[in-house]
Amino acid sequence: MLDGRLDERFWQRAKPVGGFLQRDPAGGPRRPTQATEVRVAYDADTLYIGAYLHDTEPDRILSYLRKRDSMLFSDDMFAIALDPFADGRTGYFFEINPDGLMHDGLLNNGDMPNFSWDGIWDVRTARVADGWQAEFAIPFRTLNFDPARLDWAINFSRNVRRLNESSLWAAHLRSQGQWKTLYAGRLTGLTGITQGRGLEFRPYATAAGAGRRPVRTI
Repeated sequence: MLDGRLDERFWQRAKPVGGFLQRDPAGGPRRPTQATEVRVAYDADTLYIGAYLHDTEPDRILSYLRKRDSMLFSDDMFAIALDPFADGRTGYFFEINPDGLMHDGLLNNGDMPNFSWDGIWDVRTARVADGWQAEFAIPFRTLNFDPARLDWAINFSRNVRRLNESSLWAAHLRSQGQWKTLYAGRLTGLTGITQGRGLEFRPYATAAGAGRRPVRTI
C-alpha cells in the first residue's frame, strides 16, 4: 500500500543512491545544498521508486499546484526519466510536487517530452521532519520494453524552487539534462529479482567526464 513513507521493510533493504550534482545555479560538479536519496525495487508487475527529499528548511517547501499535468515551474519537484531501450531515443518522464501532483510525458530524442501522454502509474507523498518523501508505483504494463533486455537507462532530478536549485543523479551538465537519457545512468538486474534485491546502478560517464564514479552497485 502506497502512503508516501519509506518505512516498509523492503525499502530498508534497498540501498539508497545519492550523489546528485547541481545543474543550476552552480553549473558544475558541485553538491546540492539539499540531499536526495532514491531507492528502487520491483515485483513481477510493478517498478517501485522511493525518494527521500531532505530539506534543511521543511517549512519553506513550495507546493502550490493540484491539477494533474500542471507544469511545475512554481513548485519543488522530483522527476524520473526512464528509457527501457537505453538508446536515448524514446522513454518516459514522471514528475511530481511535494503534494503528489502527477505530471508525465513521452521522451523523444532528448527534446521536451510530449506531455499529452497520460500513463498508468501512481504516487503518494508525505511530509517528514526533514523534508518530504515519495513512493512511485509504475506498472510494467504502462511501458514499452524488451523483456530480454537486462539494463535500462534511468535518471532522477530534483528542483528546490526557493533556491532555484536543480540537481540530477546523472547528466548534470548544461549540455545534458533530465530528458537526454543517452547520458543517464543504468539500472540493471531486471529479471529474476524480488523487492529491493539485484538492482545495480551504473552512472554513465561521458567522453568529457562528469566527475562521477564509473560504477555504483546496489
